[in-house]
Amino acid sequence: MRVEIVTEIAELEAIAGPWKELWRRHEGRDIFSAPEWWRAAWDAYGERRKLVAPVVYDANEIVGILPLAVESGKLIFAGSPRSDYNDIVCDPDRAPEIARCAMKALASLPVAWRVGELENVPGTSILMSLREDIRDIVGGYCRFSFSSDCPRVCLDSPEVA
Repeated sequence: MRVEIVTEIAELEAIAGPWKELWRRHEGRDIFSAPEWWRAAWDAYGERRKLVAPVVYDANEIVGILPLAVESGKLIFAGSPRSDYNDIVCDPDRAPEIARCAMKALASLPVAWRVGELENVPGTSILMSLREDIRDIVGGYCRFSFSSDCPRVCLDSPEVA
């Protein structure tokens, strides 16, 4: 598997078809994971953000998308702050492996970030299934902050840790 970091909204729009197919198969499917939601959120908030979305490939097939952005040095979900739930969208048959690849790519993003706050990650999500290993995966400090029904994953960039 390989990971490419998408930094332009046009690149993300170009893979909306495969994204929608993954979304249809995604066990935690909700409107907040659909490409249409992320596009609407980007229209509302993207002007002050830099897109840094790890896209995971197996050969030439897209198997995972983690739509993230950096705003004022903070790594966040691109749909924040209006998404009730956030998670990686990926092939459910290989979800842990795909999520690990996407999270590992956070250490080499083309945009500097000081802290990551991945909010509204459901306790049953793919990312939360990695909570025991996530520190090792991202190569730095990580903590979980629980509020309401969804915990928040807090990360320090590799340069800070």
